[in-house]
Amino acid sequence: CEWVVALQTKKVTSCVMVDNKQPVYTPEECFLAEDIAKSDERVKAALASLGFRDLTMIAADPWSMADDFDPRVRSLMLFLYARSFEDDNHYAHPINMLPVVDLIAKKVIELRVASNLPPVPLQNANYMEKFTKVVLRKDVKPLEIVQPQGPSFSVQGNLVSWQKWTFRVGFNYREGLVIRDVKYQDGDQQRRILYRGSCSEMIVPYGDPNEPYHRKAAKDVGDYGLGYCANKLTLGCDCLGNIQYMDGVLINHGGEPVVLENAVCIHEEDQGILWKHLEYRNGKSETRRSRRLVVQTTSTVVNYEYQMRWIFQQDGTIHAQVGLTGMLSTNQVQNHDEVPEHGTLVLPNVNAQNHQHLFCYRLDMAVDGLENNMVFESDVEIVDDVKLNPRGNAFRVVDTPLTSELAAIRDVNPGVNRVWKIVNTSKVNAVTRTFPGYKLVPASTGPLMLAKPGSAFRTAAPFASHSLWVTKFHEDQEEYFAAGKYPSQSKGEDGVHVWTKRDASTEGDIVCWHTFGVTHIPRPEDFPVMPMETVGFTLKPFGFFETNPSNDVPPPASA
Repeated sequence: CEWVVALQTKKVTSCVMVDNKQPVYTPEECFLAEDIAKSDERVKAALASLGFRDLTMIAADPWSMADDFDPRVRSLMLFLYARSFEDDNHYAHPINMLPVVDLIAKKVIELRVASNLPPVPLQNANYMEKFTKVVLRKDVKPLEIVQPQGPSFSVQGNLVSWQKWTFRVGFNYREGLVIRDVKYQDGDQQRRILYRGSCSEMIVPYGDPNEPYHRKAAKDVGDYGLGYCANKLTLGCDCLGNIQYMDGVLINHGGEPVVLENAVCIHEEDQGILWKHLEYRNGKSETRRSRRLVVQTTSTVVNYEYQMRWIFQQDGTIHAQVGLTGMLSTNQVQNHDEVPEHGTLVLPNVNAQNHQHLFCYRLDMAVDGLENNMVFESDVEIVDDVKLNPRGNAFRVVDTPLTSELAAIRDVNPGVNRVWKIVNTSKVNAVTRTFPGYKLVPASTGPLMLAKPGSAFRTAAPFASHSLWVTKFHEDQEEYFAAGKYPSQSKGEDGVHVWTKRDASTEGDIVCWHTFGVTHIPRPEDFPVMPMETVGFTLKPFGFFETNPSNDVPPPASA
């Protein structure tokens, strides 16, 4: 049942039954799933046959299922691992055994045990300092971030002000970090750029066709919630320097409010040179250093950590970044000394499967206001006409308006330097004589969903098949999540691919949906813990200002 409650009157205003849909799995349910599996007599007997009788040394990672599921049954599958001791890295000891649990009936409804496996790998591979066998480096000297006069930003409630920027920070159980009402001070005008931005959905499809891994494709936002999985951030590790923290408020499985301390951190970073020029004729040089404001959270979704960052620069540029680190989800190879076709050996007989991380950001754009916004696809083309290009050196930009929702389903194309400009068609830049705008610059040009058309993974997450979608904003529609409101155990019944079928006009109050990601072919260097990999996109002013808005940044005090 989907309830709507009026907070002012403290009354229920509606209750609608929703059939065959599953809401987000709560953290309590993930722990419950592990308890159910480890209490099952068949699971205990199967583990005992492999020599594992102490179930406190068994870890069971809960995963939603992307194939072979009954949408009426609230279920999770669990990948099993062994530990040599309490804090052992269990991903070094995968057990090819998969129980599936019914969370409502609280029982195991399916158990798959691979036959004729080699013994469970027992070689340890730890990363925690007290257990690792590596010799720690002795030449790492302290790096201190000192701001004796304090930070340059201020926070009042959820309103952040930093130099010419103002914006509000939101946080919820599903999207985690949300940035709202982004504005930049341009002369005597405070100009709006973005009304609301967040990671609306993601999917992690695995590329191993062997059972049961054909089910392995979690939608981490809609299945588990980035807010539910958010960390309590700590100074010196997650954030460095003069930090302002914000708490997050969540609701537990029983509907009670829970405060997550230090869910969001805000800090400034030096970013090298902002701009510089040396007049070579006389040796006179002018340089400004770049400072940026970072707003970030970190979420641990079972084995992976995702650091979600919004970065604001002095020149009006906005970056959205996702940092990926954490642990590889591993499995046993089927045969001793096998070299896996769909993964990489990271220890003897331990396979890390090929997979992708595909993120879809919802960008409710508001370039100089909510109305009159429109997207142009901007490609660079060579001028083929010999009369116009007799020397063969000419190239130009071709801007194509994306006027409807179907026409605006687009893909990246690095061969033509493709970007998308979100402009306000009711205004004209006095210098360029074009519409003022921001360009969406894809930072990732790798492949999107590699699962074939018609496959369960692609059917469940059609948003991951294209780089850009544009929809008309409808006040009465709840179009906030790229795979729909209830993506868990779904078959693509809802989402941006459905909404765009109405083919509405994409001029006015519009929402851009940008999909990007990482195709992760694991390396042994990613084990026992992965170095951070970063992916994302940029919103960069293009004819929004009439000059460089960072010309007024003062020189460094020490210059």
